Amino acid sequence: MFTLSPGAEIQSAIDLDSPGRHVLEYSRMVFASLAFVQQPQHILVIGLGGGIIPSTFAEYFPSAQIDVVEIDSEIVEVAEDFFNFRPSARMSIIVADGRVYVRQAKYKGIKYDIIVLDAFNGSYIPSHLTTKEFLQEVFFIVKDGGCVVSNIHHGNKLYEYQQRTYSEVALQNYIFEGTSNAIVISSQQRNGLSRQKVKKKLFQLQNQFQFVFNLNSVGKMLIEKPTWDIEGDILTDDFSPVNILKSKQL
Repeated sequence: MFTLSPGAEIQSAIDLDSPGRHVLEYSRMVFASLAFVQQPQHILVIGLGGGIIPSTFAEYFPSAQIDVVEIDSEIVEVAEDFFNFRPSARMSIIVADGRVYVRQAKYKGIKYDIIVLDAFNGSYIPSHLTTKEFLQEVFFIVKDGGCVVSNIHHGNKLYEYQQRTYSEVALQNYIFEGTSNAIVISSQQRNGLSRQKVKKKLFQLQNQFQFVFNLNSVGKMLIEKPTWDIEGDILTDDFSPVNILKSKQL
């Protein structure tokens, strides 16, 4: 837990006897992204936590270059000391603000197959990483055929605003809803995969890689028919009251 406030939520967890099991539901859901990009070569993860997500990518895709952006250097130390996080030879750890890094990557012409946005926690959400303008910058550094994976909380008014914001920026959005978290996988592909094909690909990937966690169960979390209203308020750099929307449970 990365906060002293009451009711803090767990940010990362590991089973030391089975590190690849993914104790937290949402981190398993992140790997539904492989239904859209089967052989990622360049991966960006914004938000390190315990390092479980980048470590899993490195294990199954050892030739991929993985860049991890974490704003707090002490989180890197925590991951190394308590979560057995060991960056691979092809993994870079960048201590920086996620939005600043995305903008720098844009100017440098760096592109990614998969971008994971996981810089949020249960007590505080950095509002500048939720806006339409930020997501537009993120998609600028996504390769053709790539996807953006976002970890967000549902069950509050903010969830509706975030859904509308994603629908404003991305052509395709697939939502996997867990107990308290939702994973939104977004792309700019005009002809998206059907929900049934996504589930079929996850089944095939599970058979191919034999993940310790089960991608088949993740497929069952995919919402068949998203019901959000694509018209309405969106989050922008000028209007992004994310923590008010989340904390008041409007």
